[in-house]
Amino acid sequence: MRKLFPVLIIFLLTGCTTFDTFQDVASSKGAATADEVRDTAEWVLCRGISVGAWVRAYGDAPQKAEAWRELCSVSVSETPAKQ
Repeated sequence: MRKLFPVLIIFLLTGCTTFDTFQDVASSKGAATADEVRDTAEWVLCRGISVGAWVRAYGDAPQKAEAWRELCSVSVSETPAKQ
């Protein structure tokens, strides 16, 4: 707590300018993190699932299978159950 106190005092004395800077940094880091999470989720969905998991999730639902093909068409050249 003692180490945080001087930072808090400086923050309070500098006012809104510092807050805006902190807010900008936080939002840009948050956006970058969200993009990384999305990239990872797409990789897992398109390349990381087994054929069995794909069949259980999309095999009996043509609309879901087509949506998967559309989403993953760039990263997967041949999709399961392609007619």
